[in-house]
Amino acid sequence: MNDERTVAGHLWDYAEQHERYQLAAAQLASYLRELLSDAGIDTFTVEARAKSLLSYRVKSEKTDAAGSPKYVRPAQEIEDCIAARIIVFTKRARSQAVKLLEQTCAVRAPGAVNPGHDKHNGYDSDHLIITAFQDEEVQRRARDLHWFLTVRPGLEVQIRTVAGHAWAEYEHDVRYKTPSDEGQDAVTSGYDALPADQQLLIDQLFVEAGGLRKYLDATFDHIEQVLRPDITNQASHTQPEPDDDLIVIDTPTVALNDTSLLSYLTGRYPDHDLGSERSREFVLECAHRLGLSTVEALDAALQDVDTKRVASLMPYENQPTAVRRLEDDLLARFEEQLIVAALQISTDRGALLEGRLRRLRGKLLIYTVIGVDRLEGRFMTAARTFRELVRYVSEKQGPQEATIPGLVSLKDDLDSGARARQIRTAQGPLWVNSNLSRSAAEVGMVTLLGRLQGTGIRLLRAGDELAASP
Repeated sequence: MNDERTVAGHLWDYAEQHERYQLAAAQLASYLRELLSDAGIDTFTVEARAKSLLSYRVKSEKTDAAGSPKYVRPAQEIEDCIAARIIVFTKRARSQAVKLLEQTCAVRAPGAVNPGHDKHNGYDSDHLIITAFQDEEVQRRARDLHWFLTVRPGLEVQIRTVAGHAWAEYEHDVRYKTPSDEGQDAVTSGYDALPADQQLLIDQLFVEAGGLRKYLDATFDHIEQVLRPDITNQASHTQPEPDDDLIVIDTPTVALNDTSLLSYLTGRYPDHDLGSERSREFVLECAHRLGLSTVEALDAALQDVDTKRVASLMPYENQPTAVRRLEDDLLARFEEQLIVAALQISTDRGALLEGRLRRLRGKLLIYTVIGVDRLEGRFMTAARTFRELVRYVSEKQGPQEATIPGLVSLKDDLDSGARARQIRTAQGPLWVNSNLSRSAAEVGMVTLLGRLQGTGIRLLRAGDELAASP
């Protein structure tokens, strides 16, 4: 009994609460995986742990150089009793993950800190202390995690690349002592037994390895940029030209509001939960800013979006709600226009959409047209690219030159299975087959380019030239 009285009260509290800490850590890992997945940020691993009682005790008893306790009030000062580690493939993804957490969580100032900047030893990782979750849904679903942040000052999240992780894991294994849960004071590496000159050599080699890590990070970023070009600057600072072929709707129409949206979601995505009221309000506001004020306009705008293909490119941690599926379909259709609309409503939601658009690019939005100013730098679906070329040929050569039997007509006389879509041009309307396979759309594109002799226009598919005007 006497020994028990000598144990600090915060250690007893930690021991009694540790099981719940472990539950909170599991909820943290689940939350982070879902958040990153929703944002379209690819991860290698996402893990979280609750510090063991022994590790917590060792840390709480640390002293400074003068021998004074480092932590006067350990329960209020130690901020990594729960810690998570996010490993991503590229530095761009790492920056996106940091930005995402800073936008969706309360983060202790000064925000993300990289301890390697002061050490200059090759270490490279962002560390953040999260003190609260702003999303009320997280507070409701992750009750142990929410409770943890009411009894502890915060939790730590580390974000690094796979290259940085490899460096850090090996360096830690070689140079550092760690407490053992089996009761020993420490596990010591062979580094401590080396003479000073050999320790210095290892230190220098790790600095060199840090340089190679930088090169690997830069190479992976280059690969990522080729696969998924960065769209942040375009979306954040410019308002893309609105489509001028948004559908002419026959009356009667149904106003797009929460009631009609619920009905539309049920019909379009019957096997999915509808989603929260807050999410529906957001997508409604986005739709209205895109000029979609009726159910008919919404349905027509999504007519040529391959919703199954879009869904296959969004490997969410959990099955998405119907409203999330609708967001993704709108993203495939409107691209940066949707992001601009979203950023005007919520910077947090806009940032999520930016990441998801990068996921679509390189897989769905793979066509670009070189030589037409308004299309330069835009990534489009096959159907959208075909329509844009129809419009361009009509503008330059006249509507008759843009017609293709079974694909483009001057009249609304295409086969009923074509799901003819009207586009408006300065020379008059055209009707375009919107029910085309990718290969059929490509045949149409090549045909149209053949009518643009001497213009130097080129069509790229995933960065490779598919066709060019003669």
